[in-house]
Order: sequence, then C-alpha cells, then structure tokens
Amino acid sequence: MDVRSGVGVRPAVVCCRGPGESTDGGFFPALEDRLARAGFAVVTCDSVANLGIIVAALGRGELGDVPTAIGVIGPGLGGSIATVRAVVTWGSKTAAPQLGGAPVLDLPRTQPWAGPGREYDQAFDATVSWFGRHLT
Repeated sequence: MDVRSGVGVRPAVVCCRGPGESTDGGFFPALEDRLARAGFAVVTCDSVANLGIIVAALGRGELGDVPTAIGVIGPGLGGSIATVRAVVTWGSKTAAPQLGGAPVLDLPRTQPWAGPGREYDQAFDATVSWFGRHLT
C-alpha cells in the first residue's frame, strides 16, 4: 500500500490495481500522480480483498486526515462499499449494480490500455474530472 497526500483535509481516491498489475509500470503510477496533483489524497492497494479494510482505515483517519469523501478506481472492480461516493472502473461489466448507489463511470477496456497517447490522456482526464465532480 502506498499513500500520497498533501497537508489538509481533502477527498481520497483508492486506486485498486487488478491481479498482476505492476506496481512500477503501466498506467496506474501516472494516474495516481495526476490525481495527487489534482488535489486528491491517493491510496494504492494491490487487491480488491483489501479494499474494505483500506476504506475503513481512511474513514477512521488511520492513513492521515479523514477524507471529505472517498472514491475508488480499478479495472473490473466489484464489491459492495457503502461509504464510497464515486467509482471509476475500466472495462467492468458488473460493478455498477454492486456499489450501493455510488455513481459509476465505466470506461471501455480500450482505454487507457492503448498506452500513452490521445486515448490514454482522455481516460485520465475523464477519471480526474469524474472524481472532481463527485468527491469535491
């Protein structure tokens, strides 16, 4: 787990990498940096199984300040997390009805897996914008 946060209370985004996702490469480090630059506290985890534990720890202030809101992003993310206020999935077909009414942005699997370029940047921009609208 990695926590990136500036000083002060802010919304948090949990970036839940899928099985086999690299912690050093791929698009997640770039997305996490972009979210942090946009003013979000960013928590990275490598397993959906740990997601509930991390969300609970955030809510208790165990990972820094208690966030004003919590969002989650991940590939094919599922589960029921009532405290989450916004979700972004990449390539998920089943997450929306499982997330207790949290608004879900589901980007197609073709983005951002295509790698750096226009679609990559559009997917990142859409993700940051979604969290900006629903968490702040």
